[in-house]
Amino acid sequence: MTLAWIVLIFVVLFAFIDIKKTIIIWMPVQLLFNSQIAIRYESPGISLVIAANFLLIILYFLKISRKKYIINNEPFLLEQVFFASVITLSFSLLLSMVFSFRGVVEMVKYFATNFMLLAIFQKMIATKSDIRLFVKATFVVALLITSLGLFESVFKDNPILNYVYFNSPQNEITRGRMFYTPPSAGTGLSTRFGMVRAFSFFGIHIRFGIACAFILFFYIVLLQKKWFVIKQPYLIFISLMLLAGSLVANSKTAYLGILFFAFGLFSLKQLTNWKVIIPLIAVAIIVVGYFPQYLLNFTSLFDENIAEEGGGSTVALRMEQFRVARDMFMLNPLLGNGLGSVEALKTSAHFSRILGAESSWLEILPERGLAGAFIYIFMFFYIFSILKTSVPKKIIISFLLGVFVMEAATGLIDMTLYIPYLIVLRMMFRLEKLNKHRNRLVNHEQL
Repeated sequence: MTLAWIVLIFVVLFAFIDIKKTIIIWMPVQLLFNSQIAIRYESPGISLVIAANFLLIILYFLKISRKKYIINNEPFLLEQVFFASVITLSFSLLLSMVFSFRGVVEMVKYFATNFMLLAIFQKMIATKSDIRLFVKATFVVALLITSLGLFESVFKDNPILNYVYFNSPQNEITRGRMFYTPPSAGTGLSTRFGMVRAFSFFGIHIRFGIACAFILFFYIVLLQKKWFVIKQPYLIFISLMLLAGSLVANSKTAYLGILFFAFGLFSLKQLTNWKVIIPLIAVAIIVVGYFPQYLLNFTSLFDENIAEEGGGSTVALRMEQFRVARDMFMLNPLLGNGLGSVEALKTSAHFSRILGAESSWLEILPERGLAGAFIYIFMFFYIFSILKTSVPKKIIISFLLGVFVMEAATGLIDMTLYIPYLIVLRMMFRLEKLNKHRNRLVNHEQL
């Protein structure tokens, strides 16, 4: 796709001018490009985001020695998780019963995007100006994705994804990269309980809702701490837009995340305050007025018949998926079959019923085995142990629990969707403590 090459060239040019600013801006901007926007569609496909990530990693190591930047030298947030994953996933790939070139490609992509790029991004977040740039870039991206999502929900069309669909190949190789089909090329947009499932810029509506939930969490923290990197009215406005975006995405996964985040960001007293209750009631009345069946999204969490009616996963379907995942897991229980093995195995009739593997455990156990499952759980405790010295424990626990539950409900989430906010918040809390310490010293000297 020509668009992919144009964007890639611009990213590289900006990186040559200022690699630090480019990496900071690219982290949120990559949300505007789903996997169907690619520079290579033939197997092995290379999406624009993957290509840009690799080039930024290479350019970082080439330029960092020639141009001095203020660097964050704190240990990487996922350092031990990275080394443990390299060891176990390498063995799982080598000893896998379904070893393939696809597995090698998946491993390279996984470590480059989820670890190396994030480690470099953390180094780039070192000053207030770095934080300000990230917050502003995220604001622009959040405004774009929520505006397009609302447009799609109201007008039942998406001009951006229409362009992507009609200007890229739609075949067996690209199937699964983007689930959007233009109204003019199909039977209309996918709906659930009377409301369109908005995709915005994303390849699937679930990812749109999840992205909104994570960014909403980030901006609510800024509002609560009165860190007005951008003006307070703008923070309030974009928070409301992100809440609306999570609603029009029409994905239960985002709702689960926001629910857990809320208990970490607000006390029970705050949640039951009339200033919160009245706006929520008003929003509910508006939503139900325009989409009477929308509240079935929540009742479907507990009623299998309603879930099936709305096109959601039923208990029976999930049980069948877990049965298939168990059979895959038993092929190599300790180390798993390697990254990408679920996709490879489900081409067999025996394993085809795993479908989209709609839970983190349907991916982790077959692909990473017991060793990978241990590292996955360890990752949450490790992140907590690193962040608890800077960020309030209640905020960290609620956020990590939200991520864990969201992944258990829908599958593993790219760490680039949520780790950047933890990295930035960690630095913001550290800078706040440093400023308070300096102020105490100044007051002491004045006395």
